[in-house]
Amino acid sequence: MPRLQSGRSALFAALILGVLIAGWHLPLMFVGQVHYSDILTIMGAVIIFNWVFNNANGSVLIIMIMHAMNNAISGSFFGPMFSGADSVRQGWLLAALWCAVAIVVVVVAGPAHLSRKHHKQEEKGAAESGVATPPVAVKTTLA
Repeated sequence: MPRLQSGRSALFAALILGVLIAGWHLPLMFVGQVHYSDILTIMGAVIIFNWVFNNANGSVLIIMIMHAMNNAISGSFFGPMFSGADSVRQGWLLAALWCAVAIVVVVVAGPAHLSRKHHKQEEKGAAESGVATPPVAVKTTLA
């Protein structure tokens, strides 16, 4: 995420990552293990997760905990409660909820950094132009 946010707004970086993650889940959608509504769920969740990531100074641990919590609640708790048309309806309602919260986050935090107090997490050594530059090695000799 820091590399994606270098030279881009945090919102645009989140949308790029959302498309990649949705593509990763496409095979599960084709075999019927997840709903097509999950594409919207993923897009909304990635924006919220990016907001949390930027406000937690780039902590991957909090994102891992959030992802595990989401999977446990969605898959183990609510998933078995619904089947057939009710399961599809529940998937679309969940997608609407994630997207509504994501819209609120973007409006309140701003699309540039997805944070009101902190700057977005960028790759260390990124130039102002947004192009990542490798650190320069300085060779010193002892006289």
